[in-house]
Amino acid sequence: VKLAVLQHHERLDGSGYPARLKLDEISFLSQVIAVADIYDAMMSERPYRPALAHIEVMEELANRMYVKLDASVCIVLLDKLKQAVIGNQVQLDDGRTAKIVRFDKLRSPRPLLQFDNGDYLDLSRNPRIRITDVISSEYRNMNTNE
Repeated sequence: VKLAVLQHHERLDGSGYPARLKLDEISFLSQVIAVADIYDAMMSERPYRPALAHIEVMEELANRMYVKLDASVCIVLLDKLKQAVIGNQVQLDDGRTAKIVRFDKLRSPRPLLQFDNGDYLDLSRNPRIRITDVISSEYRNMNTNE
């Protein structure tokens, strides 16, 4: 446990601290704690920035998981986060609201959305449209930061 605490800021590419360890030099438990720590930091409000939206955190984890973080740990967390928001209403940056229908397991954490009129929008094919908030009460009750 002491080793995991010491190494949890290390990154697989050697960019972490305190010892700039790489790959197999970092214990697996440290890598698990690193992912949890990064998730918590991004979901939490900081003096220098607001908490990130759930989907933004998922995208950031997906971006880091093959260079800095253990991909197997990130994939497990991302799968759980995806399941937590399927069926929930979300607010888009263009003002529209939609329901998250599904995620493609092999693609980015950008979901397929359905609007009230029955139309669909695949965010993995529309990178300029962003989800700004999960607005369903089921998700809000799960989110410990609220």
